[in-house]
Amino acid sequence: MNWQGLLDAGGVDTIGGFFESHFKTRAQNKVRAAMNRNAQITGARNAGVISQNRAKIREEATSARVKLQRARNKAKSAATVSAAFAGVQGGSVDATSFDIARSAAERSNTLQGRASAELANLAEQEYQNRVNTALAQQSMLSGPNLVGLALGLTGDEFQRRADDTGSDGTGQPETSGSGAVFNF
Repeated sequence: MNWQGLLDAGGVDTIGGFFESHFKTRAQNKVRAAMNRNAQITGARNAGVISQNRAKIREEATSARVKLQRARNKAKSAATVSAAFAGVQGGSVDATSFDIARSAAERSNTLQGRASAELANLAEQEYQNRVNTALAQQSMLSGPNLVGLALGLTGDEFQRRADDTGSDGTGQPETSGSGAVFNF
């Protein structure tokens, strides 16, 4: 690096600005990292609530189906016993039994539909939570680089040129996994 040329061109102010910019970027990146952690924590907390709600919906649906099955069996048994006690048999007993089963099936379908709709709503909430968590993530800023400073480039401009040429910003060419050298 040509430090003398840098100093002759107002390098003291430039170097002072470099360090000021460097520390400012580091501080901003720490704030961004903290915000990213908070967004991840919030996303994880929301995912936990969604998971608990999903379990609660499934538990309630199962409980309702069991209660419905018990009520159906009880009503069917009561109708059969009443018919037997009265000495009635045949089609009317079968029709009553069929009506009880049909009514229970309709109620079961209603409960299942409601549970499915609630689970679909939770799936949408889960998706939105993941999207919101991803959108809340902030990328880190690239700070100034001494090589870029010597070349008269800002941190972002130096990084952009380094990305375009395959350099890692050290001025040395990178090598790929195949051993090829990229020159710039």
